[in-house]
Amino acid sequence: MNNYCINLKKRKGKPFCKLLNTEIRLSECFSCKNAQYKERKIYKLKKQTTRHKKADSSRFSIITNDLEHCIICGRKKEALHEVFYGAYRHVSIKYGMIIPLCLNHHTQGKFSVHNDRELDLYYKRLAETIFISKYSYELYMKEFIIDYLKKD
Repeated sequence: MNNYCINLKKRKGKPFCKLLNTEIRLSECFSCKNAQYKERKIYKLKKQTTRHKKADSSRFSIITNDLEHCIICGRKKEALHEVFYGAYRHVSIKYGMIIPLCLNHHTQGKFSVHNDRELDLYYKRLAETIFISKYSYELYMKEFIIDYLKKD
């Protein structure tokens, strides 16, 4: 367990003791008689509210029928990716613009949706095409504003 003295700070990238008001080496801090320690707080993630659980369980996709396996490799999904994220995340959920992905294809891999712009654009264009065929182009433009099929 790494507990540090409450007087130890970082100044200009180097250890600094507020008590001595000078730069020090970490070894000096550990051997100091005046060191004061306190336990670090461990923060727990908040539990999901009932409303969010219900919203997550009622998710659907107009892109795929199988929300249990990664759409790219077929492994067990670890995340549901909203094709249009950010300000359009909730609209994406509302209309089923969701794809299941494993962590490697979602955030961690070199060719993941969050790291590969071309793959991200591919799924945006695919979702847009399916949305337009299911609903209408006017509704798509009203909800999402950007036309990825015409944009280079």
